Amino acid sequence: MIKCEGCNTSSLGFYLKALGVFRLLGKAFPDVRSYWNGSVMVFDVPNGVDEKKIMEYFLNSYCPTPIISPWNRSGGFLNAPKDIKFIEDSKDPRLSNYREAIRIGHECVSKINIAEFNEKKNDLILDLRNRLIEENINSGKEWPVNVVNWIDTAGFLLSDNSWEPSKIMTTGGNESRLEYSINYMKAIKFILTEKREKVAKLLENALFSTHTEELTSDIKMGKFIPSRSGGYNMGIGFSNKEFYANPWDFVFLMEGSLLFSSSMGKRPHNNHSFIRTPFTVASDYDGENEEQSYEVWAPLWKNPAKINEIEKVFKNGRVEIGNRAVYRSIEFLTALKNFGVDRGIYRFNRWRFLRRRGQNYIAADAGYYEVRFERNYDLMKEILPIMERLDNFLKRLNNNGSSQGQAVPQSLRDARQALTEAITYIAKHGMEGNVERLFYSIGKLERLFSLNKYSGKPVLSGLTTRWIEINRNGSNEFFIAAAISSIRSIRRFIEPIDEGGKKWEYENSDFSWYGSNIYQKMINVLNRLLLRSEMQDKPPELKGRLKLPPAYANRITMGEINEDLLENLIYGLSWINWGDTNPNIPLEMHEPIPYDYSILKLIYLGHKIKCCGKDNVRVDGTPQILSTLASGKVDEAVRMAKVKLRVNGIPVKDAFHGSTQASYRLAASLLLPVDYRELLGSIGLTPFRSENVL
Repeated sequence: MIKCEGCNTSSLGFYLKALGVFRLLGKAFPDVRSYWNGSVMVFDVPNGVDEKKIMEYFLNSYCPTPIISPWNRSGGFLNAPKDIKFIEDSKDPRLSNYREAIRIGHECVSKINIAEFNEKKNDLILDLRNRLIEENINSGKEWPVNVVNWIDTAGFLLSDNSWEPSKIMTTGGNESRLEYSINYMKAIKFILTEKREKVAKLLENALFSTHTEELTSDIKMGKFIPSRSGGYNMGIGFSNKEFYANPWDFVFLMEGSLLFSSSMGKRPHNNHSFIRTPFTVASDYDGENEEQSYEVWAPLWKNPAKINEIEKVFKNGRVEIGNRAVYRSIEFLTALKNFGVDRGIYRFNRWRFLRRRGQNYIAADAGYYEVRFERNYDLMKEILPIMERLDNFLKRLNNNGSSQGQAVPQSLRDARQALTEAITYIAKHGMEGNVERLFYSIGKLERLFSLNKYSGKPVLSGLTTRWIEINRNGSNEFFIAAAISSIRSIRRFIEPIDEGGKKWEYENSDFSWYGSNIYQKMINVLNRLLLRSEMQDKPPELKGRLKLPPAYANRITMGEINEDLLENLIYGLSWINWGDTNPNIPLEMHEPIPYDYSILKLIYLGHKIKCCGKDNVRVDGTPQILSTLASGKVDEAVRMAKVKLRVNGIPVKDAFHGSTQASYRLAASLLLPVDYRELLGSIGLTPFRSENVL
């Protein structure tokens, strides 16, 4: 085993270096395997291969992959920089393939009128690709394929023969004034012409992180190693224009980048073609009208593997959800666990490309994510189409809204970002115990979203009731919110939505979620439900798909709830489509149920009951009883309720109740769907037979 401390995940550049070293050693010594021990790459080498043998290979036998960029004006084919001339004029046999690649590049460029260079760039790339493939077929050599891989790493020819630069190589193999291919040639020239002792020390430093004082300022590291990129506040002193670097680092970095050869994909929402680079995705929408940023999710594996196996992982690094390719980081978060488990990947390191100035970027470390199998994690994919609808709307609003005075407010941007953070937290720490955090974030977003009267705004929903079932250890507020949101058509009373729940309707007269506190809001909704039932001469729609033990109402009547948490969870759980599903959640709460609550709730159930030898008994409360209760006249409201129950054949007995609960909280608790059988038991009655609630 050889542990290469210099091949680590401290930066994207060093990660690419590790891949480059592995790719080269895997070709030179076919039995070499590698794996990651924490953040360091370890090589499992065959007998006879040791650190000295590896050093000798790179110093004496390494043949650099021909990396050329004739499509860039700064690529050395429209002028003659000394570094490309060095390779052309060299007699070193290790550069013979490089010389041949440069020759083919010159021939392709010579066919282009310089005045039309930019317009003919796509034709040049296509011609170069075809020439290299032809060379591979005719000679049987591998180097032309490697050059094609470099072309596809720098960018990709789409179906219409247009060429789109890849995100990992910035603008097609350069970064502002830093031309990667020329910088690579400079590094090759350095390691082939400098004193062997100096080059050997640098190689040892690159591989094993040993101390060296031989670094040079001639080689730039660009965005890949931010600590070596130079600029303001990037080192000792206010500004550092020159940073010393190891040429071997950049050589190996570029060799490793070939594993990120691109292919073509289709965007799921519009079927348009886009360049798909392995493990590279668009950053999640941040609400700003700025250039899209991108991220690399670099896989780490713990089982020793050969280079051809890892090349297949990268080649097939098309992470999917269902049958569509992942395009955004938020999608990658929801797919990485299944993808990683299936392929022996135990961790993904995440780097995000951030623009500094002009075309200068840095690959900023955005943390890492452990991969482990987790039940129910597949639920995360339900959120994606909802977020996609939201983001598409926000982007249109941000692009077009300024002219209509409808720009996305900062508060909504912040809420959208908080939702991403909640999803990210679940990806890192797991589903258990974090579902509530997610729905709280959804609720804050939905709450703000509902307040703004944007034209064309989508109604967001589509989650299944499995979310409720997996959160069996949720808070009282979570289950109270879930029960309320399970009431049929309740959403149009909490948000201004039409009867079918398909579009926003700000003239909706049923919207009644207003008041100085959540108790008043719940009373107003219940009152509106009752008034509507009277106007339509129909029973009130109070029946919920989720019925709680009545003791949950004690949390409301005693004021033992977090109002902010409950309200945001009610909004968040509005994204659930309840349909005809009754969640299977064995909830229990054994507490005495107050007499006055039991009497009042029996007339605000919203469904028929079986009691006292009678089948299908229904007693519906009125807005008048509710208003009497809310005004503080608890005894009078209870008396009116008992009259209604007795008239309908339910022989409730008088009892001393002496309520100590605030009347407005007691009134609010009547909105909560509960299991009526415990209510009957609390006042000395029993259900008729043992059937379940209708």
